[in-house]
Amino acid sequence: MAAGLWGLLAAVGAAIGAAGGVAGGVPGCANPQPSASGANKPAWAEVNPALLDESVFTRRDAETDPDGSSTALPTVALETYVQVWRFRVPAGRISTTEQLWDHLDESIVAPRQSVLLNRNGIRVGVGRVASWPAVRAVLVMHEPEVSASTPLVTGGGPWSLELADIEDDTPLFYFDSEDRLTGARHAAGKLCLRMEHLLDLDNLAMLTLRAVPEIRRDDPPARTRLRLAAEPADDPTERFSALTFTMAVPSEHFIVIGPGPASRMLHLVGSRLFKSAENGEDFENVYCIVPKILRRQVSIHRATPR
Repeated sequence: MAAGLWGLLAAVGAAIGAAGGVAGGVPGCANPQPSASGANKPAWAEVNPALLDESVFTRRDAETDPDGSSTALPTVALETYVQVWRFRVPAGRISTTEQLWDHLDESIVAPRQSVLLNRNGIRVGVGRVASWPAVRAVLVMHEPEVSASTPLVTGGGPWSLELADIEDDTPLFYFDSEDRLTGARHAAGKLCLRMEHLLDLDNLAMLTLRAVPEIRRDDPPARTRLRLAAEPADDPTERFSALTFTMAVPSEHFIVIGPGPASRMLHLVGSRLFKSAENGEDFENVYCIVPKILRRQVSIHRATPR
């Protein structure tokens, strides 16, 4: 069963590639280049999600002892491996229909908070392995452009999914829990979903994720609209705390986050999270997030006496 979800996700590359619906390179932390095999076949299609990207671990381990001045002590660590796919489709193809959401369980978010998210143009669902072919069929039908993040391994700290650039003096509005419309103009930054995970050591088959939309201003505007990044220690942000939501995600499930009908409202948080435009054409983005808990043998480095 463990390889089932990863294999099904890998199959989206072949299915959409055959339909001629994939274009562009892969944005992400490592800024990978387009595939050398041809402009019509992006690098993400060559990734096999059934295999963990071991280079992620190699880089992390090497950074702990760059000069060889410490002694390695083996231990076991619990880490979370995160992979994200973005599906970009013409505006209205997802937000105005139930085709995609009929195959997902939106009760993953508490009912009251789910209603509030929908009011703000945000929908969240979780799918079982068996539901992926149906979800994939809906996405392929709309001939999406697909991008993938570079996999991220986090040992427990928060991380961000960067979704859109915010220009200076941008108005953003949201409905709060009392159904009051609140808004303000914001300085330039990145509109993100900040994520943190909570592990239950007595039930590692369940991963709890807490997410909140926020505007980050820790570095210049991103060139890409899909990037996973560990959150820096000093992180000046504006958080939309009223829109915080929590999901308890069972093992071998995937998360889908995308636009709801209210995202058509200009300057609403959900609109800015998922809507984009290019060459006069409007698009909306859907994100598939696959988190995986790993139990991994690592080395803790202790300074070697001199």
